[in-house]
Amino acid sequence: QGIVVAGISTGVQWDHPALDQAYLCPDDPGNPRCWYDPSNVCGGTPCDNVGLGTHTMGTMVGDDDPALTYIAGMAPDARWIACKGCESASCSTFALTACANWLLQPGGNPANRPHVVNNPWGGGSNPWYRSYVQAWRAAGIFPAFPVGGSGPSCETVGSPADYPESFASGATNTNDVIATFSARGPSSWDEIKPEVTAPGVNICSSVPGSSWSCYSGTSPANSHTAGLVAMLWSCNPTLVGNIAATERLITSTAVCIQDLSCGGTACPDGRNNVYGWGRIDAYAAAQAGCLLDIPWMWESPITGTTPPGETSPVDVTFHCPVTDVVDLTGTLRIVSNDPCASPLDIPVTLHCLGPCEPLTSADFTWAPPEPPAGTSVLFTASYAPPTASQPINFSWAFGDHTYGSGITATHTYAAPGNYVVVLTATNPCSLLVVTHTVPVTLPLVPDIEVSPTSLSAEQCPDTVTTQTLSICNEGTASLVWSLSEVSGVVGLAAPRPPAPAGGPSPSLDIPWLEESPTGGAQDPGVCVLVTVRFDSSGLSPITYTAGLLVESNDPDEPQTGIPVTLTVIAPAGDADFAWSPVTPTVGELVHFTGTVASGAPPLTYTWDWGDGHTEVLTEPTAFHTYTATGVYTVRMTATNACGAATAAHDLVVVEGCVGPAGADFAWMPVTPTVGQAAAFTATYTPPTATQPLTYTWDWGDGHAEVLTEPTAFHTYTATGVYTVRMTATNACGTATAAHDLWVRPALPPSHIIYLPLVFRGYAAP
Repeated sequence: QGIVVAGISTGVQWDHPALDQAYLCPDDPGNPRCWYDPSNVCGGTPCDNVGLGTHTMGTMVGDDDPALTYIAGMAPDARWIACKGCESASCSTFALTACANWLLQPGGNPANRPHVVNNPWGGGSNPWYRSYVQAWRAAGIFPAFPVGGSGPSCETVGSPADYPESFASGATNTNDVIATFSARGPSSWDEIKPEVTAPGVNICSSVPGSSWSCYSGTSPANSHTAGLVAMLWSCNPTLVGNIAATERLITSTAVCIQDLSCGGTACPDGRNNVYGWGRIDAYAAAQAGCLLDIPWMWESPITGTTPPGETSPVDVTFHCPVTDVVDLTGTLRIVSNDPCASPLDIPVTLHCLGPCEPLTSADFTWAPPEPPAGTSVLFTASYAPPTASQPINFSWAFGDHTYGSGITATHTYAAPGNYVVVLTATNPCSLLVVTHTVPVTLPLVPDIEVSPTSLSAEQCPDTVTTQTLSICNEGTASLVWSLSEVSGVVGLAAPRPPAPAGGPSPSLDIPWLEESPTGGAQDPGVCVLVTVRFDSSGLSPITYTAGLLVESNDPDEPQTGIPVTLTVIAPAGDADFAWSPVTPTVGELVHFTGTVASGAPPLTYTWDWGDGHTEVLTEPTAFHTYTATGVYTVRMTATNACGAATAAHDLVVVEGCVGPAGADFAWMPVTPTVGQAAAFTATYTPPTATQPLTYTWDWGDGHAEVLTEPTAFHTYTATGVYTVRMTATNACGTATAAHDLWVRPALPPSHIIYLPLVFRGYAAP
């Protein structure tokens, strides 16, 4: 009831005995609110010149009168309207488009929109109708389409059934076996199609002429699905317009049938491109999705929208309809768009206790009346009359997001403030709410804050530095504190002595540490600065650790430890360096490596090359090239943060460059053949020529190459005499050698014939 379905098909015989009771405009059959014929085939009054429209409408909303030949309708109390989108056995684009637009505002009024539209037509794969299906969904109209009769091959589902926004149905027989003609998925959008299957073989329903006939096809199957939607929306108003939730309800209750021939996932939780999620199960869907009216329980609100991260309260009210002692049970079902928890069932039990005397008053007291924060508060409830029916329940809300129960309750507030405490007293026939404001005062305690939380100094030997420690009172009472030095010192012989029983904590005298002041008392909100003096006099260059202990009357932090570190930096010392090559030549890159035997990093290295050039580096490795022969004094100075530096002096003698005086080369084979690789080996004089040398080869055949090794290989492609030149080169000069080389033709292949060897002779007498 209260649901309107629409059909876009071949029309409908509106006064068929199975359909006249469900037509929305029986007193005015041609009313544009209920009927539209874009091509004017019927002349103003609903008609069906093919039969499919009347048949599918009967499957959706046919009358359940037992006197009829067939009881065909899924939702017999729903109402119907129709648009003739198919002038004959085929449908024009003009008529289907006109029907799509009419459906959004039948008779020109959006309030006349149907809830469900059945579309027993389709074919091909074309997105031309998709925008209309999207508009229907946006308007809350459920779009039901058959997959078409192009089976049994895969990827045969037609449009608009293959759209992601369409809910598509395939056809099964009475044995839940897919009909051969039922089209298969996947869709052109690479989605699982159909969504579900439904009975579509030998389906008997109304046809024009007030008659009856049995059809087979995916259109009768789709009509069962569309009728199921109408039935579910009638029995659960919260589903109306919630297409996504309705789709989940139908698919989640369908009977899974596995067939992975066209792709998909296995049952029981999978779906495939033959049966979709499975054959629809109207009974299971109704059990999961329909609402009942339980007379002793009502809720408010029953619909709503909850933004992400928020909560929507629902008030549930109970009333015992009898005076007897009895337990009543029921279920609250929440249907939502949550894909993982819809529907959600909440079992409910109401205990009816018979005649009941209500509470007339309730109140509570607390002690102490103005509790400081951190103090336990005792709450005590009272009620009248003493004869009020049991059980009496007391619920406490303490005003700081904590709760309790019982006629007495204790609670401790963590912070001061005015807290509204709510007591709810209930018995089976009454509910009373009492509120009081409890003033929670500030606790009078000191609160020490020490910063920074650690001290660290780096300094050179025999120096003094200072740092500051801040001790603040952030509490509400006077703060008394003292500061002492404690153990943890590297290299200090005497550890901190143990504390005597019942006495104050003993302290140490750290020789390199001094503080002022070492104690005091201060009011709330006051800070004191303590000067901490670091003295590295007479200390070796290592890291020293110790600690400062601040002890106070802060009950939450009676002791605060401050780690202290002093790092004495060693000056740089004992510098030296080495270089390679030991006797470099002019223009040769010399590699210098400095070393420092002592000294804390970071270090800098200052190089004086003795030729008027210097450079400062942060790494011990350096490179330099001399441009003239001579004897150079090189100095390297290593320096660190403490300013101490040492220097090393060495003489570096740089010799002149020796060029190649002569060059020659040999080769093998002496007379290579065409295509044979010849190996060449270069030599030069004197052997003491300065390295490195390069070898430039001119092969005499238009090719040349430069190598860094004396060995080379070359292959000639034609016979002839070639003049080969080799030039040896270093930084100081060149030397060239040339030879003529004869390249012979390639030898023809040779063959060896093996003949048998026969020995003839005579035996000895």
